[in-house]
Amino acid sequence: MKLLRRQIALAVTGLFLTGYTVMAADTPAAVAPAAIQHKNEIVQTETVPSLTKREKTTPAKKSRPIQIPVSEASAGTAVPVTGFISKDSGHPVTVTTGNRPAALFIASSIPGSANTAYADFTKKAYASYHEQMNFFVLQTGRTSKIENWLKEEAFPFPVLTGDYHLYTHSLPRLILIDKNGVLRYRLNKDLPDKDVRDAFQDTITAPVPPDAAQRQKRLDTVVKERHARDQELHLNDAFSPLSSQLLFLSILYQKEYNQSFPESAWQDLSLAGLSWYYGDDAGTESHLDQMTVHAPNSPLPYGIRSLYDMMDGNPGAGYANTVQGLRKNPNDILLNSLAIVYEYMMGQKDKAAHRMQTLVEAHPEWNKNRTLSYTISRNYITMNQKDLGLAFYRNYLKQDKNPARGHLDYARLLTRAGKYEEALKECRISRNKLSEEEKNTYYPFVGSTYQQEAWLQWKLGNAVQALSCATKGIDLLNMHKYPVPQSWYILRAAIEQSLGRTTAAAADWEASKRLPSLPHLIFH
Repeated sequence: MKLLRRQIALAVTGLFLTGYTVMAADTPAAVAPAAIQHKNEIVQTETVPSLTKREKTTPAKKSRPIQIPVSEASAGTAVPVTGFISKDSGHPVTVTTGNRPAALFIASSIPGSANTAYADFTKKAYASYHEQMNFFVLQTGRTSKIENWLKEEAFPFPVLTGDYHLYTHSLPRLILIDKNGVLRYRLNKDLPDKDVRDAFQDTITAPVPPDAAQRQKRLDTVVKERHARDQELHLNDAFSPLSSQLLFLSILYQKEYNQSFPESAWQDLSLAGLSWYYGDDAGTESHLDQMTVHAPNSPLPYGIRSLYDMMDGNPGAGYANTVQGLRKNPNDILLNSLAIVYEYMMGQKDKAAHRMQTLVEAHPEWNKNRTLSYTISRNYITMNQKDLGLAFYRNYLKQDKNPARGHLDYARLLTRAGKYEEALKECRISRNKLSEEEKNTYYPFVGSTYQQEAWLQWKLGNAVQALSCATKGIDLLNMHKYPVPQSWYILRAAIEQSLGRTTAAAADWEASKRLPSLPHLIFH
């Protein structure tokens, strides 16, 4: 019984690591009803004398009264412009003195990088608008660290103290108040320059618009979408399926993987992973066949073939490979675990294609989600409905808010469909969607575009150009001291090997075996 539980746990772990459960992982967690969320709260009533007595015998409760948070004022409503004290003089300050609008930088009590970024943001605005507006820093903390930080920043405008809760709950933040004391905007440092300029000009020159609250919501949405895009582009997701499989198998087969698995079989396994990722099904099959030849008595080739078939939506072939491996390795834990999963799944095989089409038609909103659209398109291509899969993703790409990432994913789909020349163009379009500043910020993403281009050039027979692209990506990450994915070394080693550069290839093969840390493998 213990062995069976271990087999099932390993199988589920394998499915998770190889990305098979990605659809479930993308499903939002259900939010507990309010009644459940707050069931531990004590509801105060008039007839609870025991609670009153307990309060009297606890001095700490008297010295720390409960503070009820003040709701922040919505954009377009009046806020107090008095109640502030100048830190230097100790005198009261009215922020709209001189009948001028005010820019109020509310600093966090923790002097971290966010505070400094907002300080720079405010100083930049001060340089442009100080002749038309009053500028202030509102200090919210009293620690020695915040005091030192204020001295280092040396703001060219006054530092104030006072309550900030009515102005914002988010710290740090830059607040704009018009000359009549109406809160107009809460600005985020990551807003596009045009939106920042418009907000300042609106506060300085225009009366309060009837849609002030809606304007603020639009700016909040812009920032939210920009942050989501930043997160996607910062992540380097290249070859995560390959990396996850190699990690999973290395855990299960530590002795064999690290000692007795032949070097030739390791290279076949690595090249099979590259071929699968870049959409070269024939190459994947060829390298998996070679891996079996080079490690004829190992369960590893059968396990990895089975996992590839599972990810390609082909449980029948995966089950066949599993059974074949079990004939030679009847007691192998991984193969037995996979067999259990496949036997459970096989009853649904004939409905797979029909269910796929039904789900797409029933959920048109999937077309607005990049990950889901990519998954659907890739599955269509896997089922040899290439034109339908590509058309599906093109339809999504028209409304993609992150076209740099979208075009790279489309290049990967084109590669899988065998349209190499078109895929090359998409790689370059993807890079060109980023400004020079963004290219410096999102260097792991840029490196991924070079790796995709390197693979395509190699498949087209342009090994020299392929080597150049592969090296650009690796050099880019090394320049920023960012861990290089093992698969990037594998690709360059294969290209170097095809060019007869055996010494360089051997060095890259060796580098590919130095596994990065666990989080890097799974989440990048």
